[in-house]
Amino acid sequence: MQWNDFEEATTLDCEAHDTWEELEHAFETADQSTFEIDRHIYDHALSSTEPNRAAYLTPHSLYCNILEREGDKFILGRPTELYQRINVTEDMSRDHVVFYPDCYHARLWKRHDDDIDLALLFYWEKGGSRDTEPDGSSRVHYVEYGHGPWKSSLMTLDGEARDWTGFREVRKSQLVPRVPMEMRWYLTKLGVLDDAGINKLRPLTARWISY
Repeated sequence: MQWNDFEEATTLDCEAHDTWEELEHAFETADQSTFEIDRHIYDHALSSTEPNRAAYLTPHSLYCNILEREGDKFILGRPTELYQRINVTEDMSRDHVVFYPDCYHARLWKRHDDDIDLALLFYWEKGGSRDTEPDGSSRVHYVEYGHGPWKSSLMTLDGEARDWTGFREVRKSQLVPRVPMEMRWYLTKLGVLDDAGINKLRPLTARWISY
């Protein structure tokens, strides 16, 4: 979400110029239990056979790993890993805020100082010619479909889950990518956004150079 839009939508108790500090405070002081989905609610959503059902992918947004072998245990990440501010301009007019569904995907989807990323940025994108100046500018692009396991998750503009109906039908409809249930859970619990604000969140891809 664009930062200016977030400042208008947030339910944090703050003045506009204090929004970033209050957002940081909300996550830094949050108890780990805030990010654990109520077991009854989680199981009910998972086992539901109703049309347009919306299920949680993980029972705890702080899980930063998956269980691969017998005896593996979940490891908890930090609440501060679940959000990110993309600094595009010095005056913050074009900044963006990103929330992640869980620490596992947060670590999977973002990285820095990656050699392959830099090769793609400075060589492949411009063809690798010696006399071509690479474009290292910041880019933020909101996309029409979700990422990863949420790529076919849809909702109405009011936040009601909808089943995937195929590209032709989706393109004709007013459906948008559904916000992961995990994000809806902890953002409301922390008082960061209400349902109306959460419904305005959209998936994006971004790159930016930080110094």
